[in-house]
Amino acid sequence: MSSASVGLADKPAHVPQNLVRDWDFGDPAESTGGPMAVVRHLRQMPDVFWTPRNGGHWVVTRAADIEYVQKHADPFSMRSISLPDEGRPRVLPIEMDPPEHTKYRTLINSFFTPRAAWRSRCSFSTNAMRT
Repeated sequence: MSSASVGLADKPAHVPQNLVRDWDFGDPAESTGGPMAVVRHLRQMPDVFWTPRNGGHWVVTRAADIEYVQKHADPFSMRSISLPDEGRPRVLPIEMDPPEHTKYRTLINSFFTPRAAWRSRCSFSTNAMRT
């Protein structure tokens, strides 16, 4: 889905003009050159930029910056991380900020330990061999 149906957002006053790029994740102009052409194009842009597409949002392209954003709910938020955002349910607990996120993670953490992953792997392998 391209952002044409969502429309272009006006640039907020706090966004520096030199960090604005016309980038549409739903329909990148470079997509005809394949995914690596899209990645090469993103690498030529600032590490962090704002786009008016999809209602307007920040784009963070480098792994270290993405990790920082994900770990710092203030000033960043994980409440809306998918595009397009309209008309879809939230993905829990990924799209939550603390303290709400912490409550959900406490409930599910035991399912993601190394021991739990190993048990799941063994169960999946056994079931796959039966079919």
